[in-house]
Amino acid sequence: MRDHPERPDHDGPLEQNPLQPARGGLRIWIYVIAAVIVIAVIAFALVRLATAGQNTPGPSSLGTVLHLAEAARALI
Repeated sequence: MRDHPERPDHDGPLEQNPLQPARGGLRIWIYVIAAVIVIAVIAFALVRLATAGQNTPGPSSLGTVLHLAEAARALI
């Protein structure tokens, strides 16, 4: 192996099994996933708080679509 300069023999930390992630990299991924989950929960809570008092009866979007369809049918 040492006779081939195009394939240097690394005995240090450069050699790593590609099937197993590095320990530092795994820790970073855990933090990233945890941060994404926390951000999603906060965003969901903010949306729920913003729409909490809007449960008053009124025209729904489905009703609006039906009115538009009736108007289009009347034009035809």
